[in-house]
Amino acid sequence: MYKFQTVKKGSSGISVYVLQALLRGLQYTGADGKPINIDGNASNNTVYAINQFQKTQIAYGFDCGTNGKPDGIFGKKSWQRLLGV
Repeated sequence: MYKFQTVKKGSSGISVYVLQALLRGLQYTGADGKPINIDGNASNNTVYAINQFQKTQIAYGFDCGTNGKPDGIFGKKSWQRLLGV
């Protein structure tokens, strides 16, 4: 299985592209309320969508590796939660 990299503001590459596509498919939006761009570059809107994903998971009692609060960083535990592995 492909090992996805940690995604945070300023990250770029295939991991960001895949994350953006998955978050957009799950209807997470950017801070502007619009679907996030799938461009492989983690901008403010991508980080906003990451935080929204983490908030949702935390609200349902799932661990995203963020110590109980959204941190805008999509690491190993967040990937595991998103991908269900």
